[in-house]
Amino acid sequence: MSTYLTVPEVAQMFQICEQTVRNRVNGGKWPAWRDGRQMRFGPEDIEAIRRKGTQGPAPDKAQRRTRNRQLRETRIFAQ
Repeated sequence: MSTYLTVPEVAQMFQICEQTVRNRVNGGKWPAWRDGRQMRFGPEDIEAIRRKGTQGPAPDKAQRRTRNRQLRETRIFAQ
């Protein structure tokens, strides 16, 4: 790993899209520093992001259907 990572490198590392990385930094959820207009992530930033935890990629349609069906069944049995 190079000393400082770019947005595309961090996005690939956490398997999320680049815009999500930018949104989390701009929203104050993730640490980063700016080199002009570029965002950079040092080793300490990556470690802080890992400690906070991340969500992986969104589930695909089949996974969402299965999860929603399980939730509906759980609510039916809970009534």
